[in-house]
Amino acid sequence: MQQNIYIKCPLCGEDNTETIYTKGNLSKGLINVICKNCSLVYINPRPSEEEYLEFHKEEFLRDSHGLKDVSQFAEKQESNLRLKGKVYDFLEEYLKEGDNVLDIGCGFGTLLHIIQEKKHCNIWGIELSQLDVEAGKKYYNLNLLNINFDDFASQPENKNKFDFIAMHHTFEHFPDPLEKLEFIKSILKDSGKVYIGVPNILNVKKRPDVFFQIGHPFSYSLYTIGKVLEKSGFKIIKFSNRAAFPGGMEMIISSSPAEKGIVFKKDDYRKVVEYVKEIENKFSLFRRLRDRLFFWLPARLRLKLSRAINRLLKKI
Repeated sequence: MQQNIYIKCPLCGEDNTETIYTKGNLSKGLINVICKNCSLVYINPRPSEEEYLEFHKEEFLRDSHGLKDVSQFAEKQESNLRLKGKVYDFLEEYLKEGDNVLDIGCGFGTLLHIIQEKKHCNIWGIELSQLDVEAGKKYYNLNLLNINFDDFASQPENKNKFDFIAMHHTFEHFPDPLEKLEFIKSILKDSGKVYIGVPNILNVKKRPDVFFQIGHPFSYSLYTIGKVLEKSGFKIIKFSNRAAFPGGMEMIISSSPAEKGIVFKKDDYRKVVEYVKEIENKFSLFRRLRDRLFFWLPARLRLKLSRAINRLLKKI
């Protein structure tokens, strides 16, 4: 990624920020700022939307997510079934037999597989990883497409088509969430619902230099994602801060006037800054203790202990 673009706050339009963190992607340089007016956290300056799309197709899926080979499906299936089973438990009350369901960023389609098995819905999935799509078709016999969401949403046959749309840890990857929400609204039926699961900037369960990554242009709190949704005509009608993914939050949203939305208290940007500093200090302390106590152990055993400590930190 070469070109960086400086932007004003996409939520409130102000240009009054404070740097909240300057590392990311395992300590690589990355500037995250927080808007002093509305508390939205975002990368600034940042790559263009075209570069983000290319990044997700190439580096992101190759280095950290997605299958490296279709044969890896079996070894990932069990953990995916557990994770997506928890997601299904959260959203299943909004599904009924015969619904048209779309999963954006579906991976190899585990959530869609569960929905199809339990609710007998008509399912579609879109995913940037060709290998994930091939695995989902081969092992689950699913209707998955290797296509960019913008292109999918622009197809006339998809207008007002879906009763339910799922985005599990996809929304935070959108460099222009307001535009994507307009696309979502265009393909969603008037009474349709949307599931969103994203990391929570106020419930970090990873080292900050891992939590903040180039693939996440925005780091949302409950308040800021609620305001982004509100700006696009959506409201949160169900919420949980105990999401399937550690440190995440999940919600059901609707644009129907008949639905009553949940109102959340505005963040104090200074408290968000203080929280991120506290998390950094906590993880730094554990890293120092680990390095001092375990330096004499073989590398493989040090790695096992480090992973055990990381699991412990996620519970704190």
